[in-house]
Amino acid sequence: MQKPKRKLKAVKINRLEELPLRLAFPLALLQEVAAALENHYKSGLRKIGKKERLIFSGDRLLRKIHTQIDRMLLDRFDVPEEIQGGISGRSTRTNAERHIGKKNLAHHDLSNFYPSVSSGRVYGLFVSLGCEPESARLLARLTTAQGHLPQGFSTSPKIAALILLRANSRIKGLVAPRGVAHSFWVDDLVLSGDYPLEKLAPGLKKIIEEEGFAFNDKTSYSSRNERQVATGGVVNVKLGVPKERVRDMRRTLHRIKVMGLEPYRVKFSPDMDLDHLKQKISGDLGYMMSLNPERYRSFQEEWKKLKL
Repeated sequence: MQKPKRKLKAVKINRLEELPLRLAFPLALLQEVAAALENHYKSGLRKIGKKERLIFSGDRLLRKIHTQIDRMLLDRFDVPEEIQGGISGRSTRTNAERHIGKKNLAHHDLSNFYPSVSSGRVYGLFVSLGCEPESARLLARLTTAQGHLPQGFSTSPKIAALILLRANSRIKGLVAPRGVAHSFWVDDLVLSGDYPLEKLAPGLKKIIEEEGFAFNDKTSYSSRNERQVATGGVVNVKLGVPKERVRDMRRTLHRIKVMGLEPYRVKFSPDMDLDHLKQKISGDLGYMMSLNPERYRSFQEEWKKLKL
């Protein structure tokens, strides 16, 4: 059995020549890709939930480089448990589980999060993690696009987690003494506890703004006698899937069974190509399975037949 990699407190790259040894790519190749990064990714608007977001997708070479940056650098840090998004072993399920059975629940969304993390800030992060300036500059160039942290690169959620470390620490100092739990799922901040959470809003706003971010207008509060949802899971008493999500999935599978996958796409999801539609349905089902595999296994089996 392979031993888990030792967690690090710093990257400690003291010379540029050390970086290619860590990533197992020639320095000349890393520099060549970084210099013409726009030739190694595509971007486009994609509907995620109810929003259209600009999503970036690297080519095969860039994805391989990102995999090495993940494995050899970003995955080596012991990130606090309050930061859930993008961290190995953590998921939307583990994030929701932190908030089960609490009297009050609050959601705060960080506005325009990915575009607000500039390339300069990513460079500063790598410097703070122990990279000498040339290495930090090269890493920032390889992991940002159009001047900011791009949604879609595999490295982005982990960089976001590390960017949020100081804000997370300050928020914990504010809410923990009041018996309030909190967690970040990338740009989604969830709080729960018996304390009246509205009273924390001014302090949270001050911290977030001082850390260079902003909340949007979608802050929501719910109490125990209402439905409480955290990262897609109902958390009032035990973890469950919202009824409308189950209903929508049942209806989707039925329509695909009757119509066929491509006619369904044309009629109900014309803004997606077939691969993206398959990915979306598989992702939605994967989340439902993570919450209750026994209950939704029949959905999963049906989907396996229909997508062939």
